Amino acid sequence: MAGGAKSHPDTSAPKWTMPGSTDGPVEPVTLEELRGIDLFDDLDDEALGTWVAVTKVREVPKGERLAEPNGVPIGVQLLLRGSAQGFRVEGDRTEPTGRQRAPTWMGAIAVLSDAPVGVRLVTEEPSRVAMIHGEKFRKLAFLHPSVHRRVMQQVAPVMSRVTAMEQDRERLASLGTMAAGLAHELNNPAAAAQSTAAQLADVLDVITGAFGAFVEAGVEREQAAELVALQREVAAAAEGRTALDGLDAADAEDALQDVLEDLEVPEPWVLAEELASAGVDAEWVGRVSTLAGPATGAALKWVAASLAARGLVAELQESTRRMSSLVGSVKSYAYLDRGDLVEVDLHEGLETTLAVLGHKLKGKGIAVVREYDRSLPKLTIHGSEMNQVWTNLIHNAIQALVEQHAAERAAGGTTGGLKAAFSAAAETAKAGGIIGTITIRTRREETCAVVEISDDGPGIPPEVRDRIFDAFFTTKEVGEGTGLGLATVRRIVVDRHGGSLVVDSSVDAPTGTTFTVRLGIPEGM
Repeated sequence: MAGGAKSHPDTSAPKWTMPGSTDGPVEPVTLEELRGIDLFDDLDDEALGTWVAVTKVREVPKGERLAEPNGVPIGVQLLLRGSAQGFRVEGDRTEPTGRQRAPTWMGAIAVLSDAPVGVRLVTEEPSRVAMIHGEKFRKLAFLHPSVHRRVMQQVAPVMSRVTAMEQDRERLASLGTMAAGLAHELNNPAAAAQSTAAQLADVLDVITGAFGAFVEAGVEREQAAELVALQREVAAAAEGRTALDGLDAADAEDALQDVLEDLEVPEPWVLAEELASAGVDAEWVGRVSTLAGPATGAALKWVAASLAARGLVAELQESTRRMSSLVGSVKSYAYLDRGDLVEVDLHEGLETTLAVLGHKLKGKGIAVVREYDRSLPKLTIHGSEMNQVWTNLIHNAIQALVEQHAAERAAGGTTGGLKAAFSAAAETAKAGGIIGTITIRTRREETCAVVEISDDGPGIPPEVRDRIFDAFFTTKEVGEGTGLGLATVRRIVVDRHGGSLVVDSSVDAPTGTTFTVRLGIPEGM
């Protein structure tokens, strides 16, 4: 060696003691060691000696990989001392599959079938491992049928274990997907309940504060009694009213807002929406003004707050009912498979969903247009699950509109996420603006009931459209979506109800997206 440099041993490859060697790095394999492997139980010493002659051995440190799942082994390994853990590998994830303890054999099935091992084997402790080259093992296995037979006898048990593991994995994956989907859907009523409770607290503050305003303004007992009568009159009328369509509601709010502005009532746009929905007109407001005088603003806020309280309580009850139903569904597959079938009017579910999502619609500048075919017959469906479908589709439409509005306001800059987008929509609505329209249509097509939920948002790009029903695919910011909403919708409509779900979207003017749900109508209806 030049310069007197000392040579160093090559440690880049395992150091085997070859058959017949007496000066290898470790003690050579012995007849007694192989006798401990059950693969050779039926061989006499002479026959077993032929196996010893082809077996090389080495000492293996803890943590060394003895096999990889996708690699065809070069030979059969005999674990003479120590233990090895098997792992199933999928991408970056590993899952323990079983443990091998000495004395045992590994990889014989893969060698005889010339197939991958299918698992990763890693030593758990310093181990003594022997190797018989694949070609030599095959020749000797056929020469000694008892060895070949013992290997073949293990094929069925091994395949049974693998099949059972796969089935368990599928069940767990499905359960995980369902649990994640339910958790995602649980967020909607939970958020609604949280928002509703906060709004209810504000409403109660307004109601209690109104009485102090009446005293300060000098409202007499008789006048207060008449104001209470007017409040009850409006409350009774509101209970019997049906929702106005988008255009009529906007006209009524605009007319009432003008009246409130003439009376210099603070925040007239806020009160106009609630009062107009209850049927309040200019004449009724005039009667309140005459009785309340300088406390007119407080009186109108009191009436609007009492009306809002009724609606908020109903929303809170529906939200908590849906949360309880969803939590119950996650207990097991049995709850999903035996979901209660109910005969319902589809419009009831749509209206209930709009009520639950009211906190995302009210004060956001979003118009809701209903084009209902009330002649549709009642259908027997999994009612709570179909409400989940309407919730997802309407919620997606709302998000599309607020995100588009935020992007337009940002003019190429950052929108600040979904929460900021909703805040921007509220600001626009406060100024009297409309950011978009959601249209819900129902109709009959021969033997199908059709529900269309449309928005005039930005549309879905073609490169995304084909993937929107895939589980875990989402275009939302990190933390704002799991990508399970539309996958859940499709499962409920197609798999649970035998219906169909299609999407039609355009990113060119006029932009917009329409999801169409078709459910079968029984013969004779």
